[in-house]
Amino acid sequence: AAAMQQKTEGKHKPVLLYLVILFAIAIVLILISFAMNQHSNAARLQELQSQVETLQQLQDIEEKYKAECADNETLRQQVQTLSDQAEASSKAQQALSLLWELDRLYTAGDTEGSRKVLSELKKDDLYLSLPEQSAEENTTYESPRAAFDRMDSAINGDQAE
Repeated sequence: AAAMQQKTEGKHKPVLLYLVILFAIAIVLILISFAMNQHSNAARLQELQSQVETLQQLQDIEEKYKAECADNETLRQQVQTLSDQAEASSKAQQALSLLWELDRLYTAGDTEGSRKVLSELKKDDLYLSLPEQSAEENTTYESPRAAFDRMDSAINGDQAE
């Protein structure tokens, strides 16, 4: 009976050893799978973090772009305002120059020349650019616009006769 028991135990030992080896291989495979999964997750996490950083940089750039656009629009408005002022100033200077020429011709009695200058001043309503007040306040001099009106009515009054 003891020999039979030894035979049976001898047969069970290789099966038990085989099961232990299979169990060990399964555990090793599970550990390898777990390690590879962790490595893959770490790589994905790093990739996602990189994408988040890139998105944040893009958002910062977009905010800077919007701020620059607002500054650009402000500068455009300033340029437009300055251009309008320069155009108005240029018209006023041209009108004053023509008024000076009109005054000189009117004083000299050159009616024909005065009419030409008057027509230039009335062309495109240039005379409207003449200042309504004298350059100096509290002065007895007539304003450029008043001088134009006086000479216009005097010359047109001569023409009506």
